[in-house]
Amino acid sequence: MRTLVTLLIFLLTLGATHAQEFSHPFGKGVQPVLSQPLQWVSAPSIDAPRLPGAFSANPEAWAFAPYSAKTVLPTTAGRDVWLKFALAATPASQSWIIRIPRLTVQKVRLYDLSVNAFEPVQSAGLAIAHSAWSRSTRTPSFEVVTSNVEKTFFLRFEHHSPVPERPELMSQSDFTDGSERVGILIGLLLGMFGMLMIACVATFSVARNTVFLSLAAFVATTLLHYLVLMGYGGWRIWPDNAYITQAMQWSAPLLNMSACCWFFAQASRASDISKSAYRLLCLVALICLGLALVRLINMDLIERNFFSYWALFVLFVIIAVMLWLSARGMRGSLWLLAGLSPMATAGASRLAYNAGWLPSIEFTLVASVFLTQVGLVWLFVALIWRNRAELLSSELVAALNDSDASTGLIQERVALTRLPQMLMRATRLKLGCGVIMLRWLNYPQLMSTLSPEAQKAMLKYVGLVLSRVARDIDTAARLEGGHFMLLVEGPISRSTLSSLSTQILTSCMRASDEFNQPNPFNFHIAIWQATLVPASADEVMEALKTRINQMSFGTKRPVQFVDASASDMAGEGNEELAQRRDDVMAKIDAIEASPSVRAVLTPDQPEK
Repeated sequence: MRTLVTLLIFLLTLGATHAQEFSHPFGKGVQPVLSQPLQWVSAPSIDAPRLPGAFSANPEAWAFAPYSAKTVLPTTAGRDVWLKFALAATPASQSWIIRIPRLTVQKVRLYDLSVNAFEPVQSAGLAIAHSAWSRSTRTPSFEVVTSNVEKTFFLRFEHHSPVPERPELMSQSDFTDGSERVGILIGLLLGMFGMLMIACVATFSVARNTVFLSLAAFVATTLLHYLVLMGYGGWRIWPDNAYITQAMQWSAPLLNMSACCWFFAQASRASDISKSAYRLLCLVALICLGLALVRLINMDLIERNFFSYWALFVLFVIIAVMLWLSARGMRGSLWLLAGLSPMATAGASRLAYNAGWLPSIEFTLVASVFLTQVGLVWLFVALIWRNRAELLSSELVAALNDSDASTGLIQERVALTRLPQMLMRATRLKLGCGVIMLRWLNYPQLMSTLSPEAQKAMLKYVGLVLSRVARDIDTAARLEGGHFMLLVEGPISRSTLSSLSTQILTSCMRASDEFNQPNPFNFHIAIWQATLVPASADEVMEALKTRINQMSFGTKRPVQFVDASASDMAGEGNEELAQRRDDVMAKIDAIEASPSVRAVLTPDQPEK
């Protein structure tokens, strides 16, 4: 029992002793020896020159209390907090760094009791430009040096609200390691957010969707907010201006909230679903922008507590609007809300730090940066996926509007639009091109005698034949009635155009048995080939229609070039047409039955 009591007393003593020391962010670092532990006292905000006498004449009047691990410095507008400690004497001089891990301290001063006038030897805080600090860091940091005698120091906190952070005392190497860690975090921040902004701008240049610009503005303001939060603004961007450093502490997050509301107003499409929800988001964005500008002009008009409440209100409005839109049928709002969740968690951690619930600013910053990045990447991916789905849907609608439902070919208006473009390319590049126009002679009589299903089957077959003949760069289109057209890109020869026409006629001849018709596909084909003389699209169409009309009076040749001499108009009987058709089919069958052609068509079949 006696041993247990002794052990408990030892542990309590050890804990009390440790509690009165500085905070050690790096446990493995070298720690200085304190001859007097860390103590604190709250005193009225009076001039510093009057205090040396009070410290030296009557130190007991200043009832310094031990600084424990749960101590919160009760600084107010009318009272300051003094910290007192003493460094033990050392044979050789040693340099140590005192760091205040807080970004919003109004002013911190370091006093050395050995100084005769008891003036602050070092000062830092928002009220002093960063270039005037003894250490160019993002947080107030001071340098103290030991000597062969004991040295007593005082830290004076002049602030308007309690300070829960514990001062840190570390060596030069540990301080450098901490600065490198912060530098790495800032580098990652600039790299990740910069790449995301570039991706947003590049996506806008491709998709021409302004929602990606609003996301880029949201990312930019978020980056500015975190740079200010990490002290990078006062440290690097405006080191000689303490006013901007202090004003941007609240203006940057207000700008970020304004961009956030505007982005969700655009991305959620609230203007198409609920005008009131859209106007509410726009109103909140304008108020945030106005408050940010007011904060830059006059910092005293916005209190810290008001900012925290306003941030919670903005977050509540965005979440409520997203839920309302999802209830109205806009399910994409839930995906946007999922991207907002990690960013809301990051903002909540920031508010918890402001309230004093999270004493570690480093952990808060790292968690906030990565959570925000995850949320922004999620929003970018969600917008890309939604834009992709919309693009595919619009392309499908455009394809359906540009295609003929019966044949699957391009409609006439699209072909007439592409024809002058093809002629322009052929003239500029001197490649040549061709246009094939087909007329289905017995189309009106045949369609009047067939059922709707048979009509669809025959039109679909014609469209299939023309699609097979056309290359990827060619355009097969259906004109009015029983007319069709094939735009053939160059370079193309006269024999190749004639061969294409022959393939079309042959494929249609073979379909007679499938549809149980003696001659279902009776075509006249007119061909125009580009020459050295430029021709306009209207001239080409007029020449093709003229030749088609001339062939309608009766001709022995179903395929004719426009620039060839017209055939005689002597009519020919049905028996002669049937005989010529049978002769062509017999020749094609004989060619396909030859051993050389069969070896090419069916290479795996053994030769008999």
